Amino acid sequence: FGQQTQQPRVCRRTVDPLWFETLTFDAVLPEPVYAPQVQVQLWDYDLDLDDFLGQVYINLEDAVMLKSREELEAQTGADVLGMVSDKHWRHFFLEEPGDGQGRVLALVQLTPK
Repeated sequence: FGQQTQQPRVCRRTVDPLWFETLTFDAVLPEPVYAPQVQVQLWDYDLDLDDFLGQVYINLEDAVMLKSREELEAQTGADVLGMVSDKHWRHFFLEEPGDGQGRVLALVQLTPK
């Protein structure tokens, strides 16, 4: 996000990886309509050379707006799953939208400081 990058853990020996991880970025943002997109890249981890599977961009206009950091910290897994809708399933692509072969479920939440 911006110049910040993070990587979740590697899911080994599976063709259906599930992460259920939270990656936190600190940033000062303009109104969501003017905010930069979040880029998510998907890679297949191999012992010798990792393979790029695709990417997806998420508009912060689609983010779930939370009222406070306390609301974020009090969330349970069931709370987060309750926020997920079909719009959070995103088709990933290699070079341009439409050329990929899969979807990724990604939910972005914005929390004021």
